[in-house]
Amino acid sequence: GNARLAAGVAQAGATINFPPMPGMLTAFVEEYWARTAQGTGRHYALPTHPVVLGPQECGEASSSTLWSGPAGEMMCRQYLARVVGSAVDAEEPFRRTSGIRGVHPEAVTCVSAMEGIGWMAVLLKAQSKRGWDIPFVNIRGASNYVHGPLARRGPNWEELPWPEPEQAQLLTVEGYRYAIRTASAVLLHHFGIPLPSRHLE
Repeated sequence: GNARLAAGVAQAGATINFPPMPGMLTAFVEEYWARTAQGTGRHYALPTHPVVLGPQECGEASSSTLWSGPAGEMMCRQYLARVVGSAVDAEEPFRRTSGIRGVHPEAVTCVSAMEGIGWMAVLLKAQSKRGWDIPFVNIRGASNYVHGPLARRGPNWEELPWPEPEQAQLLTVEGYRYAIRTASAVLLHHFGIPLPSRHLE
């Protein structure tokens, strides 16, 4: 990717008024974190609106390597923390924005997906073999949680079977719709394109 473009997109996301989260998703988020807090004994700040994370805070792992679930997410965060830590030391934009040298796995967000590695590999190959300079970044909109709330059971962690499959399907559809709206809003705002009125409803 391109660090300058990524920083510009993150900055655009910090200056945008996102459409409100649908009531169905708001209720789900509140219940999800209430159950997680009960199971873990920890307090969590509720995400009440979208938050745009920059390249020093999040990344994507190919789903051919890591998939969803608590164990996969933790491993993904551990790998990503090492990559981000190296970038912090190597790239001036990262040093300036983060001011850190070590990155803890709990300080980063990692997503598992299948599309990014393909198209980004093509652009990297084009740059290497043809000398093309095409700035690019990967923008991800979080649509749903990849596992249920967690609870401590003795020395082990247990994933709670919630919500029910039918409700989870409805929430996923609504979550995808909201993720598309918010991610599109960031991209349009970065290029100075006014948001359609339906994005703000």
